[in-house]
Amino acid sequence: MNPYNFNYTLFPGQIHFGQGKIDLLPTLLKGYSKAFIIGEKRVQPIIDRVGEVLDADRLYHFGEVIQHVPQGLVDKALAVCQAQQSDVL
Repeated sequence: MNPYNFNYTLFPGQIHFGQGKIDLLPTLLKGYSKAFIIGEKRVQPIIDRVGEVLDADRLYHFGEVIQHVPQGLVDKALAVCQAQQSDVL
């Protein structure tokens, strides 16, 4: 068993981690209209790959991430998520 490749289900959420999981996104996100992705600028290549797999209009990347996130930034991310009408994080 590879400890770096797994699925974990916590109702109502799920975590899919490991190589090749991005390719599963169209199936996993079927039924959702827009994904909201939070990630630093340094993970842009991963975000770009997600954008290749999903339609660009089904994805919003919030890149304003810092260590020890202050409440104001959390509030901003939530407001943007709501404005984008994202229904999956």
